[in-house]
Parts: sequence; C-alpha cells; structure tokens
Amino acid sequence: DTYLSMRIRHGTLLGEIRSVFENYYLITKKEDTSKDYKDNLYWQKLLSKSELELSTYFNKTMSDFSQKIDAISDELKNKKLQIKTEKKESEGYFDYSYDSKELLQFFKKRIASIDNYELFFEEIIAILWERTESNLTRIREDISENIKEFMVSSLVNLSKEVEAIFDKNEHPEVNELIRNITLCQTDIKNELDKIAAWFKRTNSKTINEFYIQLPIDSTLTTLKRLFKEYQNLDIRFNINCSIKFEGENFPHFCYIFQNLMHNIIEHSELNCDDLKVNIAINVCENEISIIILNNFSSNINLESRNIEIQKTRDLLLQSHDNDKIRAEKGTGYLKIQKTLKSDLLRESFNIIIDPVDESRTYRTEINFNLNNLQKLEQ
Repeated sequence: DTYLSMRIRHGTLLGEIRSVFENYYLITKKEDTSKDYKDNLYWQKLLSKSELELSTYFNKTMSDFSQKIDAISDELKNKKLQIKTEKKESEGYFDYSYDSKELLQFFKKRIASIDNYELFFEEIIAILWERTESNLTRIREDISENIKEFMVSSLVNLSKEVEAIFDKNEHPEVNELIRNITLCQTDIKNELDKIAAWFKRTNSKTINEFYIQLPIDSTLTTLKRLFKEYQNLDIRFNINCSIKFEGENFPHFCYIFQNLMHNIIEHSELNCDDLKVNIAINVCENEISIIILNNFSSNINLESRNIEIQKTRDLLLQSHDNDKIRAEKGTGYLKIQKTLKSDLLRESFNIIIDPVDESRTYRTEINFNLNNLQKLEQ
C-alpha cells in the first residue's frame, strides 16, 4: 500500500490525467478558498464578444466538466487503488481478502500435502501472485474501458453543450474549442491506455545502468508535463558525479528528485518566471551529496515557515509505520527517508533542511554512501 502511495497515488496519476485536458485548455483548478472551479480564462478571452448571460452559462458548463473529470480521477486514486483485506475494509481493487471457503480449498488442493517450509512459502507466494494478477486485470479493464468511456462521453457531451450555447455563425471562434475537444478525445484514450499498462507485472529491468543526470532529466520531463505552467523552469546544475549506477536503482533516484521538485513547486508560491532552482551534486570518498536550493515568495511568513521546517526535522528523527508515511502530506521528506532506507538500503544517511532567513532561500541537503549502488564492471 505504501508503494502504491509513493509511486502512483502521490501526484503522478492525477497529474498525468489532468495534463491531457489542460493541454487543450478544457479544465481549470479549484479556487484557493472554495470548492468552486476558476473561470476558464483562456476561452473566456477568446469568446469575449459573447453576451454576459452566455459567458456565465459557458463558465458553469466548463466548471461542471472540470468537476466530472476530477471526480472520476479522485475515485480511481482514493477508492479503487487501495488495498483490501479481511482486516482492512475498503473499495480497493487490490483485494487480498479471502473467505473461509477459499482458504479451505487452497489448503486441500495446494497446501495440505506440503511438508517442506520453503515449498510451503513458495506456494503461498504463488497464490498471492495469482490474486495480484487478477487484481491488476480488473484495474486495467476499469481504466481502459469504464473510465475511458466516461471521459470520452463527457467530452462528446461537452462539445454538444458548447454548440448549444454558441451559434457558430455568430461566434466562429468557437470552432477552435470544438476542435480541441475532439483532439482531446484521442489523447485521453492513449493516455488511459498508457496508465492501464502501469498495472502489469514485470520482472524486467528496463534500464541497465545510468548516470545521475538521467533520473534528474526524467523527473523534470514528468514534472513539466504535470505542471504545464512550469515548462520553462529555470534550473542551474553543478554536477560533479561520474558514478555509473546500477539500473535497478533508477526509479528510487527518480522518486527522491520527484519529491524534492514537487516540494519546491508546491511550497515556493512563485510562478515559473520568478522561481530559481539550483541543484548541486558532488561525490567525495564514496559519499554522494545532493544539495537543492530555491527561492520562495516574499508573502510567506518566515517565522511560521521555520516552525513547519522544524516539525519536519523532528518527524525525520522519529520512527514511522507505513500508514504514517503514506498519510504525510506536503513535504515528501518521510517518503524520501523511506526510499533511502528501504529501497536504496542505506543504513546511514542525512537529510538536512536548513531554517530560512531574510535571503528567502530553501536549502535541502541529502548525503549517503554509495556502497553497492554502483554498476559493477564485468
């Protein structure tokens, strides 16, 4: 469940879906102080000649559409992509609950005759993998069929509603909006097929080896797709690391950088033009140091922000179960800590978060040794 949260539910899933609609200016975000969606300014400007009554009706139509897309996406993330067991009731599709009849059948047909512990363990794992395959199939089918059908039909209905609001003869510019809605149908089909493919079991290693720049570039590519307004984010690099890493570590490095960059974008309260990021990576005596600095808005209160930073530093000194890590919102530092411990298997490491001052610069430093992370030459 923790890995579902870390790898899929934490921003990536909703961002991938939303970005398709955002590329065509079809959905907006909620107001900061309410559950209402912001007016769609892109089309409102284009259709500025429209009467006030039509504009009001149009904005409500676009707002309702945004709500529909977010609602079904949230349902997938928060209800369906959850674990379900006998002790943990949920609507989750990762269903590992077994009733007494099922357990009895497994015992009679597959377990009762086993008298070797290793064979017993292997058979239990095999049974769980069979259930996992069934769960994954159900998820893929729901995404590729039900969710896809809902989103495409919602786009078709949106097109009809827009055409009902605006007379094309009086408002020929509405044709561009209709065209975007049509193109979005194809793109969201492809995107949902791609997301469905995430839920396939694989033991293959897609990357054999990599240098540190690759997970950084991969992370930035993903973030710029998720945060369209940060396409031209100003990042300066100072990388002094010639280490060739073992390919199996690639997703873990990506996840570290993903959390760091999410934290910057979400908490700097700056737009793309004003946000400046510096990434420095150095290696000394078999230890890697990752330092990330970024500026933040002058509207942020330094005292309250330092209180939040201290809370995070205190959390990092405590031990946490998976539920606590999964529930942590905002910074992602507990998830980075878990990645270092459980994925990269670092017995010792440092995550240093400096307090902020009048320079208004966030600084995070992560240090850990490189033992067993490097690619061994044949």
